[in-house]
Amino acid sequence: MKKNMLVAEVDEEGRVIWVWRYDAGAVSAKPMQLGTAATAGLGSYETFGAPRQAIYDWIAAG
Repeated sequence: MKKNMLVAEVDEEGRVIWVWRYDAGAVSAKPMQLGTAATAGLGSYETFGAPRQAIYDWIAAG
């Protein structure tokens, strides 16, 4: 697959509980690093599983 992706896992109420990062050309997804600085450079990533802002908020709150 040739896309950069952030894939959210959510609980029964739709809250983000984990985010996986897949970089274009990678063999597999990896757990997302947490913290505000980790959101830098993610603008080109497509998001799945939850709204983009919910994913960014979860990463930043880490």
